[in-house]
Amino acid sequence: MRRRATVTLLLLALPACHKSASTEDEGPDTAIPVVCEAARSGSAADSVALRGVVAVPPERDAVVAPQVPGRIQTLKVREGDQVGAGDLLAVIDDPSLSAGVDEADAATASAKAKLDNAEAALARARRLFEQGIAPRRDLEDAIAAEAAAAADNRAAAARRNLAARQRDRAHVRSPIAGVVVRLIRRPGELVDGTPATPIVEIADPVTLELRADAPAADLVRVAVGATGEIHLSALPDQPLHGTVVFASPAVDPTTSLGVVRASIDAPPKGIQLKLGLTGTLTIDVGGRRNAVLVPASAIRRSSEGTQEVVVCADEKGVSTARVREVKVGRHVGDDSEITSGLAAGDRVVTRHVLGLEDGARIQPIGAAAPAPQPTKSTP
Repeated sequence: MRRRATVTLLLLALPACHKSASTEDEGPDTAIPVVCEAARSGSAADSVALRGVVAVPPERDAVVAPQVPGRIQTLKVREGDQVGAGDLLAVIDDPSLSAGVDEADAATASAKAKLDNAEAALARARRLFEQGIAPRRDLEDAIAAEAAAAADNRAAAARRNLAARQRDRAHVRSPIAGVVVRLIRRPGELVDGTPATPIVEIADPVTLELRADAPAADLVRVAVGATGEIHLSALPDQPLHGTVVFASPAVDPTTSLGVVRASIDAPPKGIQLKLGLTGTLTIDVGGRRNAVLVPASAIRRSSEGTQEVVVCADEKGVSTARVREVKVGRHVGDDSEITSGLAAGDRVVTRHVLGLEDGARIQPIGAAAPAPQPTKSTP
């Protein structure tokens, strides 16, 4: 019994020892190193920033699908090839198309023979009627037979032309001049003759634009003819000039988004823009105003989906992280505007901000010098 009691006491003491050791480990040496910068007052333009991709105008882009079902026999182009309007892109293999033309040819020949025979019979009946040998009834019957044969001949010719056009549709041709930007299917694959099975995409990249989906709140502030700057992710230090050429007249009721398209001016020499590049179009839609600005890296999203920053607080000489919910306005270069929740002079974490919990001890390193504390007011 004494041994059991001793073991029990030792087991109860272990958690206390572990807790004591953990408490000692959480000393000043465990402070999390961070970089803090002071929020500052600045000038912000009332602008709209839209994220989009580089594309060609809708009338200069074509996703080509064959108009007949079958198997792709050959592809005549490769990605990057220049093509003209009407150039052959692919051939679809469907033996029934040629058979249909042969059948139509035979039907046309038969109808033509019947027409020739009806015309000869009509001429004979007219001659006999004029000689008084045949009655008028025989002439009228011959006229009706010739008319029916002529109608059958025209119908057969029309079916033959339709069969020929259907056969010609097996030769897929480019509807526009441009560059083959994407091969969607390869030789040997099946197509069903509808837009659901396209085989190639062609675009004319002479004119490029940035196409963006705009929330309703931004769409109503964008007008055709407005100008702005385009910053592409691939060219962060090379702003381009853009002009809005289209803004949706209606908002999609499902997504509450509309489309904005802005033409892109020619880039500097040596830079070739590519379709699909992502970028941001920033359009000034009003005057400038005073704003509280922080680096965009200081803003993070909470588990509830709200935006927040981590304030570098000094509590009784100890640097402590304090999570604060904020509302974010416009982007100003690499900075973001804070419309509420923060005042100029408040210091926020700009590096190592992810994962910081409220109340965690921090150690500012390489921090910017604190800005003079202004009289705090609600932004």
